[in-house]
Amino acid sequence: METADKTHIQYLRLAAAILILGAVSLGIWLLFRGQKETDHVPRALAARQTALALASMEEIEAAYAGAAEADQQEAWYAPYAAYLYEKGIWREEELPADAASMDEAVTGEDAFLMGERLGFSLPEELPRGREPLTEEEWQAFYRELLKACDPEGAVTEIELTLVGTPNVIPGAGAWQAYTDQGVYSFEGLSLDALTDRRLSVMARGTELLMVTEVLETSVTYENIWLEQESGALWRAWICGTWRELSIPGAGEECDGAVADLFMEEGKVEQVSLKKERITGTVLAMGDTEAELEGYGKIPLSEQFHVYRLDGTFEELERTELSAGYDQAEFVIAEGKLCAALIGELVTSRNVRVLLTDAAIGSIFHERAVFTADQAFTVSFGDGSVQRYQAGETVEIEGDDGRLAAGNIRIQTDEGGRIGFTSFSRKYGEPWYEGAIELSRAEEGLLIINDVDLETYLCYVVPSEMPESYGLEALKAQAVCARSYACRQMQGSSYEAYGAHVDDSTAFQVYNNTETDDLTRQAVEETEGEVVTWNGELVTTYYYATSSGYGNDMGVWGSSPEDYPYLKSLSMTEGEAPDLSGEEAFRGWLEEKDEKNLEYSSPWYRWETELSDGMMKELVDSFLTGYAREHPDLVAFRQGEEAGSIGKIRSVTVEKRAVSGVADTVVVEGESGTIEVRRQGAIRELFGSGELAFTRQDGSVSTGKSILPSATVCFEATEGGWRILGAGYGHGVGMSQTAASTMAGRGMDHREILAYFYPGTETAGNYGQ
Repeated sequence: METADKTHIQYLRLAAAILILGAVSLGIWLLFRGQKETDHVPRALAARQTALALASMEEIEAAYAGAAEADQQEAWYAPYAAYLYEKGIWREEELPADAASMDEAVTGEDAFLMGERLGFSLPEELPRGREPLTEEEWQAFYRELLKACDPEGAVTEIELTLVGTPNVIPGAGAWQAYTDQGVYSFEGLSLDALTDRRLSVMARGTELLMVTEVLETSVTYENIWLEQESGALWRAWICGTWRELSIPGAGEECDGAVADLFMEEGKVEQVSLKKERITGTVLAMGDTEAELEGYGKIPLSEQFHVYRLDGTFEELERTELSAGYDQAEFVIAEGKLCAALIGELVTSRNVRVLLTDAAIGSIFHERAVFTADQAFTVSFGDGSVQRYQAGETVEIEGDDGRLAAGNIRIQTDEGGRIGFTSFSRKYGEPWYEGAIELSRAEEGLLIINDVDLETYLCYVVPSEMPESYGLEALKAQAVCARSYACRQMQGSSYEAYGAHVDDSTAFQVYNNTETDDLTRQAVEETEGEVVTWNGELVTTYYYATSSGYGNDMGVWGSSPEDYPYLKSLSMTEGEAPDLSGEEAFRGWLEEKDEKNLEYSSPWYRWETELSDGMMKELVDSFLTGYAREHPDLVAFRQGEEAGSIGKIRSVTVEKRAVSGVADTVVVEGESGTIEVRRQGAIRELFGSGELAFTRQDGSVSTGKSILPSATVCFEATEGGWRILGAGYGHGVGMSQTAASTMAGRGMDHREILAYFYPGTETAGNYGQ
């Protein structure tokens, strides 16, 4: 009995072992089977990846829009399948675009036929039969496809961090993936499980095509903004979107804080708060460092962010922190600026002006020699300070070692001005209100005048418009100058130098002429006024005198539709003529309409003459200089590109704008023909300081390095050429002489501005 029981128990144990072994085998088989199923690529996804290897999304959608019964298709993959049908890469009888067929895995046979029709062979190791391709095999095929069909590399392999899909970002659109490289569409891919991973992917533009490798399962989001929702639930602003995250143990100190989040497999593992904050006026904001008053130059974190916190959270571009801005609080950690926190975005009251050395036409100086009419202080970047009495002279060389520690700031006692003897202006050695800062660049010493905007305008307006033009014209000029300056204060090409503008014609001429009482009155009576279009600052271009017909932005190659307030504008009552034809233009040029707003200006009409030899010299100089620097504006129609086209045979205006301004000029020489486009290049080509321009009042003007305007025509003379022209300047925006005429007729500055910038408003108290 005991032996039988033991035998029975052994049988039971054996049976149990067999059952366990079977269960394990079944589990392994099921796991293997499941992996093999998920390791395959559906035909729907293969269609998208193939189509986007061959064409852009716009081309695919355009082809689909014209496909038969396209409007009846609703499946996301329909446009891609339709594109492959149209190109003969797929055939509907082989691969119908129905759900059952598209859900099946792409096979070796499918890939073989695609390769054959696209003209390339599959790698030898890939199967040709009807068995499904693995993801690895499909990826190998796809790389061969790209080599053969995407030689320009429209599809690229990049690395990115997946921040989230609609599964964790409720505000995301369908098939939208947020990443540290921007927002991508990921139709057909399964990405939810890859959130908070570092991935290698293939993409075309903003179309994410496939994940080629999971590089890291842990990521760190640096300098993100945290807000508490409730309990352990938090909102984190990551890469341009809000994520809801569970952060166990996070306390009140995390609410409204900048932090680094350490994520492991999609879960928050650690939070590192950044608590230290500093404040200071922005002196310069570059790509890798910022300079703050009182702190000097501080490196920027690679993930530096600007957060606006005034009731409505917003992330801003770093360009919003222009030089002179003093309303930000900066988060700093490990010696780097991590984030800037600002309330309401207040425009700086000060404009920072690079002072040029006019003698050499450069913003860089070898040295600065200055004094002041009041006692003044010189503060150095290392924190040291020196006091000087009024009239004492200080000299600082460009290689002064004290500049290495940061800017040198010169400040007078209240009401004082700072004067320079190391450079000059039209009225002599210049004096400046406000403060002066000196900084060092590789090319030399930079001198910046940090001055109140309204004070700045008191020195711009007289440099740009004579006092004799009248108060209302001066007020219009003040508003234009203020609007232009404010646009530059929002961000300009001089941000890296800690400045908004320079004092030359490249921006607005500043302090080249001393201020006067009428100018100050014009600035004071328009304080804070700017020109806006739908509440936004406009670009208030202005110039000296038009031909009697202003230009739109087409003269610079821009789209006039983008600047609806800058129009081609006839300055004579009645219907505006079309002067794009040569006969109409020449007749209008000779007419000299006495009712035109520009008629009283000497530059309303002008002419100049030059010899054949001089014309050749101008063209040769142009081809070896300007033309090589601006190849988009100059083209050889005949002959080989060279430094000369020989003696000039003809000069023809081939294309004009409706205002009559020349847009394309063709110059034919003995050994070649060139085409010159846009008014700037045309004025450059035919300009010379040796030319004498006879104006309509009989006066003669010389010393113009470029043509007064491009509203011109050309006539051959015996032994030379005559250029007949009209106006002085680019002709876009407000004509200053016409504004003077309008002021003389009793119009106020707002009426003048409304005339030249139609549809705009002039009002406000900007920056107050």
